[in-house]
Amino acid sequence: MKTRVTLRSVSLNAVLIVISTLAILIFAESAYRVRLAALHPEPSDQLPAVLGLQDQSFWEFDREFGFVYPPNRAVSMFWVGPNGVIGCDSLKVNAYGNMGRIKGNYASASLKILVFGDSFSAISFNGMTWPDYLQDRLEEQLKRSVHVVNFGRDGYGILQMFDLAKAKVSEWHPDAVIFAFSTDDLTRARIWRTVVEVDGMTRVLVTKTPDPQPEIRNSADVYLLYPPATVEWCKAMAGTGRRDHHLERIEQIYHRIRLDHLSPPAAFHANIYALDRSYLYHRIRFGNPFIPLFLSPSQNPRLQCCGPGSFADFSDDEKFRAAVTGVEAQLVPFFIVHLPFYPEYVANRYLLNNQEFYLRESLERATKRPIISLLDKASPPLKDPERLRNTKVDFHPSPEGQKLYAEQIAKQLIQKLNLRSALSVAP
Repeated sequence: MKTRVTLRSVSLNAVLIVISTLAILIFAESAYRVRLAALHPEPSDQLPAVLGLQDQSFWEFDREFGFVYPPNRAVSMFWVGPNGVIGCDSLKVNAYGNMGRIKGNYASASLKILVFGDSFSAISFNGMTWPDYLQDRLEEQLKRSVHVVNFGRDGYGILQMFDLAKAKVSEWHPDAVIFAFSTDDLTRARIWRTVVEVDGMTRVLVTKTPDPQPEIRNSADVYLLYPPATVEWCKAMAGTGRRDHHLERIEQIYHRIRLDHLSPPAAFHANIYALDRSYLYHRIRFGNPFIPLFLSPSQNPRLQCCGPGSFADFSDDEKFRAAVTGVEAQLVPFFIVHLPFYPEYVANRYLLNNQEFYLRESLERATKRPIISLLDKASPPLKDPERLRNTKVDFHPSPEGQKLYAEQIAKQLIQKLNLRSALSVAP
């Protein structure tokens, strides 16, 4: 009798522990959802805080490389929000079909370098990118002609950087190659961008498939295209809070696109009542509560992160393996550089979730190259990392951040290529 009572008590205690644990987990998940919902609310009917527009597409579809920048194309860019026009800028693709300037002659340069990267490499201010500053820095230190060609492409991940490099290295025959990636690039899938006509509107879409006419439900809008906008109009309206017929039309286009669920949100929003995911689990496990949402079409579609078929090793991609082999066959030294962005400078460490960590390790194994970590070259930590970001909400490098990249990478190249220089980098 005593034994039966003891077993019964143990079973009852186990059930109570399980129920209590479940209750605690449900409470924790519910509380976290309420907090997320406050931080990431459902998009409202008004314009987002910042909505980007262009007078024409900056991209043209390319089946092999996802997209190209048409050589010498000039594009006006505008940013609007609920309170009117915020600002404007203009960018021009150079004669190579790349971003940044062209200085000197590639064929006659004594040191030729190709750079492959993402928007951190492609972004320019007054026509200058960090590869442009790298060319200046190397010429200054080496006292010889240097030509750096910047194949940075916004939206590219590791996979497409190597896809592009396989073709361009054999075409340009450089003396050295640099792959420059940010943490976010590790999990980016291959993308294609294309300009299409939908219900009388010209739209530039991003999709996961090499289709110049993709299905709308499998695509997302990159920027709104609004040809009537001009830089003169933008400058006259910026910061005034005034509204006109252009803004009214832009709002109409934005709301029409939202009906297709294609408008890129400023942030993911949390659904308190969703039963198909645990935001808290994914925050703890992957470092991001919205990990499952990455599987849907977005401006930067993601490699599958978790569960069956998850992608955690670049060597699993046959096209990537072929691209690495193709680059190696050119017998050109190449280097892989991990570019830090603002939060990583602040933390003085790379902010990697589990998938990113394993992919970074697999990149070193697949290429047989140690990754050059620029954070290791900024020791002690930078005193004022704020100056390295473009704006408070845009973590792309500022001109000062671009120059820091250039200085650090120049020093590494000079050392690894055994070039003579007295270059020193002060954080």
